Amino acid sequence: MRDSQTAKLRYYSGIIRPFYNFKAVKFKLFGRRIQSLAIPGKAYSLAVLWWQMRIFNNWAAVFTAYMFKRPLSSIYLNNGWQIHLSTHPADVATVALIFCKQDYGKDFAGKSIIDIGANIGAFSIFAALQGARKVISIEPSQESFDLLTRNIAANGLEHIITPLQHVVTSSDGQVLKFPSKSSPNNKLSVKGTSEGFTDVTSITLDTLSSYCDNRINILKIDCEGGEYDILQNQRDFSIIPEIRMELHGSNNDKSKLIAYLKNKGYSIPQHSSDNIWLTQY
Repeated sequence: MRDSQTAKLRYYSGIIRPFYNFKAVKFKLFGRRIQSLAIPGKAYSLAVLWWQMRIFNNWAAVFTAYMFKRPLSSIYLNNGWQIHLSTHPADVATVALIFCKQDYGKDFAGKSIIDIGANIGAFSIFAALQGARKVISIEPSQESFDLLTRNIAANGLEHIITPLQHVVTSSDGQVLKFPSKSSPNNKLSVKGTSEGFTDVTSITLDTLSSYCDNRINILKIDCEGGEYDILQNQRDFSIIPEIRMELHGSNNDKSKLIAYLKNKGYSIPQHSSDNIWLTQY
C-alpha cells in the first residue's frame, strides 16, 4: 500500500514540479529579460504605461518604439510641445520614465533646478511643463547638446531653460574629452584618442549654483557614475535642499555615498536600487 502511495506521489510530483519551478524560468520578450513569475506584474505595468502615454499625440508610435527598443525621430505632446530624439533607442525609454513614470517627480512649480546630465533635455522640458521657474541644463555630449538646444527653441523655453555645454566635476576649467554621439549612457573618457570625442570644459556644482542665485531648490543628477566626484567634493549643501538622482556603481559604492549624504543632513523619503531622492532635515 505504502509503495503504491509513494509511486503516486512521485507521479504527481513529476507533473507539479515544472510549475513549482516556474519562477526560475527566464526568457527574453521584446529584447527584455523577464522572469516568468513576473509576467502578470509586467503586463500590468505595461498596461499602465500604455494609458499614461496618452499624453503624447503620437502615443501609438511611442509605445511601439518603447516595446521594441526602436529609435523614434520625435515625440509630440498633446499641448503642442515636442521632443526631438537622437537615433539612440533608449531616448524613448528616457522620455517615458520622466513624463509617464515620473521617476524624478513632478513638484517643480516655481522652483530653480539644476539638471546635471540633461542629455536631449527630456527632464528639463518636463520640469518646465510642470511650472519650474528656472532650469539650468548641463550636457557635455555635442550631439545631445545640439538636440537639447533644439528642443528648448522648438518649445519656446529659452526664458526658462539655460543650456550649458560643460562636464560637471570637482574642479573648474579642466579640458576633458566626452563622447560626441548622443547616448543616455555616456561618461567621461579615460582614453587618449580624440576620435569620436569632444573637448569640453569642466565646471563645479559650486560655480553652477551662481546661475540659481546660490539656491538650488532641486538638484537632478544622472551622469553615469560622475555623481560621486560631484557630491563628495561639494562644499556647501545648505543651498541644495533636495537631490534626486540615478545611482550607478556597486552596491558598496552606493551605500557609502548614501551614508555620506545622510551625514550632511539629508533624509531619504524615496529610494529604489537605482533611483534616490534626498531631502534636508
